[in-house]
Amino acid sequence: MNRQHLEKSIQATIDNGMRLLDEAELLKDWEKYPTALALSILAQEEFSKAFLIYLVKEKMVPWSVEIRRALTDHICKQLLGLILGYITPSDEDFKKIIERLKKKNYSNRELERRVADAINVFRHEKIRRWEDQKWWWDEDPQYEINVKKIFHGSLEKRKQNAIYVRVNKQGQVSSRPVQISKDTVDIELAKASNFNYAVKNIIVSDKNKDTNISEILALIKIAFEKNGFITENF
Repeated sequence: MNRQHLEKSIQATIDNGMRLLDEAELLKDWEKYPTALALSILAQEEFSKAFLIYLVKEKMVPWSVEIRRALTDHICKQLLGLILGYITPSDEDFKKIIERLKKKNYSNRELERRVADAINVFRHEKIRRWEDQKWWWDEDPQYEINVKKIFHGSLEKRKQNAIYVRVNKQGQVSSRPVQISKDTVDIELAKASNFNYAVKNIIVSDKNKDTNISEILALIKIAFEKNGFITENF
């Protein structure tokens, strides 16, 4: 792969993510909450896509038909978003960390398991199954609950519900986009901003020597090079 082409693709994807984020902010100001929510999640996905292209550029993930497919797969990008969220935690996660520090028994295990399983599900349940449809686990792993929800489409459903009217088996309306609140939009906008910051930080991490980022990138490389299953105690 041509590194210059990949660098241009990364920048174009980040720029588009920022455009979506700006438009989501405007729509929120105009109280168009459903569309603002959908654009916020799409912006998150664009920043995750930029992250994946960066992994290809740095040869931590091989360029393949399956990886190219992942660039357009919403669940894949949302799983990668869990990793970006770990690098730049949300206010809620940051508050949990501070509380643990106050109690003097700080452990980041919950977040560690989440990012480990996000890598595992992305590598094995998505890419690896695309590579070989006959491949299965001898015993299915038990994944962290938030990773399982993303894998089974919880965030994708929220995005779809922000755009479409849902009709149930009886032909009745089961949900409408207008039911989305400003607070919900604020949460997803904050995530998108965090993802934007995280992916930019990752791109310059070689210069900054950020140990947290380097560790995660090394784990992703292991998952792809050796088909490794990442444990929470990394």
